[in-house]
Amino acid sequence: MFADNITMVGLISKNDESAYREAVQQLTAWCKANNVSLNIDKTKEMVVDFRRAQSGHSPLFIDGSSVKRKAHLPPPILTMFYRGTIKSILSSCITAWFGNCTVSDRKTL
Repeated sequence: MFADNITMVGLISKNDESAYREAVQQLTAWCKANNVSLNIDKTKEMVVDFRRAQSGHSPLFIDGSSVKRKAHLPPPILTMFYRGTIKSILSSCITAWFGNCTVSDRKTL
């Protein structure tokens, strides 16, 4: 069996990629355990970094094969990605979670 479409989203905090890399290894192990074949040649990694001073990220390897990185997307595509993924998550149920914020949290927002 082949995995047609798998999307994995990971968060890299404080330049520590270890949790992200571990999640990729767990996904790979799950695929093997469930007889799902990953086509590494068709697998792409996209790093979305909104920091002004961006630092490099180590290459990603799955089963010893390097995963191609998709880079340098135009700002309109990054904006679309942000609105479709991050902003939609943050704004869902805003009436529920905003009402429970402290005054300090509201000022921060």
